[in-house]
Amino acid sequence: MIYDRGAIKWTSLMLPEHAEKLERMVEEDQKQKRPILDPDYLTELNERLHDAVNEQSHVEIKLYKNGYFHTMMGRIQSLDLHRQAIYFNNNGSGESVWLPVGNIVDIQTMN
Repeated sequence: MIYDRGAIKWTSLMLPEHAEKLERMVEEDQKQKRPILDPDYLTELNERLHDAVNEQSHVEIKLYKNGYFHTMMGRIQSLDLHRQAIYFNNNGSGESVWLPVGNIVDIQTMN
């Protein structure tokens, strides 16, 4: 029976620079393109955002940043129109952070 070690057998023959380049290429392949949101959906998202701020309700926010989607749960404490950002209290880490409104892809109320 032939025992094949797959990709492991080739890594010993690679230079460290080649292995790093291969890792970066795999990481780049996993990135996703920024979604294009239509104007109707943006209007709905804006209404959900204002409702969440006014009602101080718990929300789940889906963000797009650097090719990846991130989900955060917490409460929107304030909305800064000048900075175009929200001040968000993250339940997971317990810290409050500024999130750019342009990175928000979806908002769902948890109540």
